Amino acid sequence: MASKFQNRLVGTIIIVTLSVIVLPGVLDGKKKHYKEEFAAIPLVPKPEDPQETDLVPPVTQSLPAQPP
Repeated sequence: MASKFQNRLVGTIIIVTLSVIVLPGVLDGKKKHYKEEFAAIPLVPKPEDPQETDLVPPVTQSLPAQPP
């Protein structure tokens, strides 16, 4: 059977350990919560948006029949 001193020592160690873990969070004051901001990326382009393929003019020249 453990002595009264050992019981008190273990109890004191447990209380000190819990206070070291819990008290800084309680006494820290108001916590700052940071909200991460993500840009909304559309999955499908909207129909009214111009597409990149419209920027390239179409080719109207035909290739010669025989190579030079």
